[in-house]
Amino acid sequence: MDKKINQRIIFDLDGTLLDVIERYYAVFCECCEEIRVSPLSKEKYLNLKKKGIKDAQILVQEYFLSSDKIINFKQHRNSILEEGRYLDLDRLHEAVLPLLAELQEKNYELVLLSLRDNVDNSVMQLRKLGIFDFFSKVIFTGSVGQVQIHADRKYQRLRDYFSPRDFVGCYYVGDTITDIETSHKLGTKMIAVAWGLDDVQKFDASKVDFMVYNFSDLRKILLP
Repeated sequence: MDKKINQRIIFDLDGTLLDVIERYYAVFCECCEEIRVSPLSKEKYLNLKKKGIKDAQILVQEYFLSSDKIINFKQHRNSILEEGRYLDLDRLHEAVLPLLAELQEKNYELVLLSLRDNVDNSVMQLRKLGIFDFFSKVIFTGSVGQVQIHADRKYQRLRDYFSPRDFVGCYYVGDTITDIETSHKLGTKMIAVAWGLDDVQKFDASKVDFMVYNFSDLRKILLP
């Protein structure tokens, strides 16, 4: 007989469960070399990313480049961001494994939702990190070439698997404005984490149920 599900929790991946800054910065540097500009220092890059500034916006702001160079940068970034050699730079946040293991043991249904495009490389990475099997569903929405707003894309992909009533009482754990907007559309309880890449000062507090600054506080909410 199947065990009764205690509760459903939706997790974002990049930033929330994984520290991705090494990958993002390494990709930024390679793309800068591709268009023949000197990359920013890692510290300056990280500061700009924490303000919610996308890589292409950084180019405009810091280098005043032509639109052709920016297009070349974007295309090259999209082509290499999820290559295995760069995904290997990601690091699982230290408290992730014990938290997922405890949630699974207590029969929570865990769902992973990501905007990533390369499914094969991403699944391989999750298996290497030892977290793939914790999730009942692993959903990649894709983002490159999508005209749909990211929050709408995430919402629609979840609706491909679940009905509205399946989200009642659910938690959504994420680190971006996109996650917050997705949670709002779903009607889940939103837990925004402060250790991702987005600037928490830009979060809409009216759409955030819990703001957490460490995994200990996250665990207290999910496992009261």
